[in-house]
Amino acid sequence: MAEQALSVAAAGSGSSAVDRTAPRATKLRLKGLTLTFRSSERATATATLRRRGRTLARGTAKAGTTTIKLKLTKAGRSALRRGHRVKVTLTLTLRDASANARTVKRVLTVKRG
Repeated sequence: MAEQALSVAAAGSGSSAVDRTAPRATKLRLKGLTLTFRSSERATATATLRRRGRTLARGTAKAGTTTIKLKLTKAGRSALRRGHRVKVTLTLTLRDASANARTVKRVLTVKRG
């Protein structure tokens, strides 16, 4: 009788929680070409700066990291000549271990020092 109770309890507790919530990004801050943010859970991050359909800079970060150092492309180096201000769109995508993704877009002004 005791064996039967154990097998029923084990079979009944078979429900596993599936993560369907995408990570949220908060406190986005771009200082120079360093992007810092907070994530609601561990997630890999990719960031892109775009202007008029051209990618100016991009960067990635491993899960658990909250800082991305963006690297300028050739188009970015020419658009961000010393002293110039450029209005860009920042796209930050966070993807957790369950492949849930969330994209955040912000319009920012970038100046190269």
